[in-house]
Amino acid sequence: MKAAAKLRKIVEGGFPKHIRNATTCTGLPAEGLFIVAGDRNGTRQSVTIGTGKMLYVERRGDGTVTLRSATFGNPGGGFLSFMPHMSIFNDENAQAKLETILFRCEMGFNDFNGNVPTVEVGRQLGISARFPIEFVSVELVEDNSVPDGFAATGILSLAAPDDAVAPVALLSVKLNGAEIKRTEIRSTARRLDGSMTRFEYAVGSIKIEGEGRVDVELTFGNSGPTATDHITLLAKP
Repeated sequence: MKAAAKLRKIVEGGFPKHIRNATTCTGLPAEGLFIVAGDRNGTRQSVTIGTGKMLYVERRGDGTVTLRSATFGNPGGGFLSFMPHMSIFNDENAQAKLETILFRCEMGFNDFNGNVPTVEVGRQLGISARFPIEFVSVELVEDNSVPDGFAATGILSLAAPDDAVAPVALLSVKLNGAEIKRTEIRSTARRLDGSMTRFEYAVGSIKIEGEGRVDVELTFGNSGPTATDHITLLAKP
């Protein structure tokens, strides 16, 4: 609170001149809006009642606001914090992102170089090779065809050649930390999404009896990448 007056003066002054007048810096929003959103904390998105149980569906967020909501539906357009909602302003990562925003026009390309995640993909006409990935995901949803049933669906997206063979994925499901299912699944579909190829995975009729936290993990290939999701099962009051 002691710095409130100083912060207000900074806000009223807008971005520094070296940012407002920069000719080498592109991609700055005209409205000057940059989003710092929480991620990787379980955030309750909805609750449903069925088969005698309450099902809380959790998604990524800061524990209070889901990631997609905090970024106005564009998670890829925000800077991420991995702290709970009330601690975001104390997050060193978020502070570093603010510094990046203020000085990004003075940063060179090498400042943002990093290791691109890859996955090994088989080939029909040649030896297997590693390719950069765009994203991976997995989601656990109710399977109403069987009591206490759930289905897991996953996506592996990358710029794959025409003869690429999707890697086998390893699915692990845990209830309160104890593994209740572990199986290998193969891609069920291949679709083009712009310049990217989406390999889709699906497995159904996963029977989960009990209460507590359910974690699902899908590993694409022998050494990753890995996607996770989780839900909370509670008995109907």
